[in-house]
Amino acid sequence: MSIDSKVLVILEEGNEFAALSARNLPNVKVATATTASVLDIANSDKLLVTQAAISKIEEVLA
Repeated sequence: MSIDSKVLVILEEGNEFAALSARNLPNVKVATATTASVLDIANSDKLLVTQAAISKIEEVLA
């Protein structure tokens, strides 16, 4: 992964420690499964999504 890559980290609700840790990293944006937008995803070079977040996204979109 390039240093200049924009990364979107999508976490499950309640994962405050990971969100606080990642917000200090340059070019990293943190969102939850319910707050991530299409624009966030389109503006990112890489996505990092937890399994719990994927399950939540599937639940919301089903």
